Amino acid sequence: MLDMYYMEGVDEFTRDSIKRSFERNFEKTVVGTEIVDFPEDGLTEYEMNGVRYKINLKPEKELIIHFAEETDGEGGIHQSSMSLPLGEYEGHCYIATAAKVSD
Repeated sequence: MLDMYYMEGVDEFTRDSIKRSFERNFEKTVVGTEIVDFPEDGLTEYEMNGVRYKINLKPEKELIIHFAEETDGEGGIHQSSMSLPLGEYEGHCYIATAAKVSD
């Protein structure tokens, strides 16, 4: 599963987080996928707990995975889709991943 992700520069914490997220999301029913152009204002870097992260490949496309909607029993609806940035490295397409830029 992690072979789909480009892992250059990705720390162990982020690797574990990706694995947990993947396992949690794919317990859901996938109802469709689509690949679209990466939005011009798409998220390519962020800061969390004082650490800055940046996507480790130039995102060219975005994989959108649609899940069957589920409710939480209190009227709330769980995530119905997720978006993953796609980039190319040495002629292969990978899911781009956040890598630590600064501590």
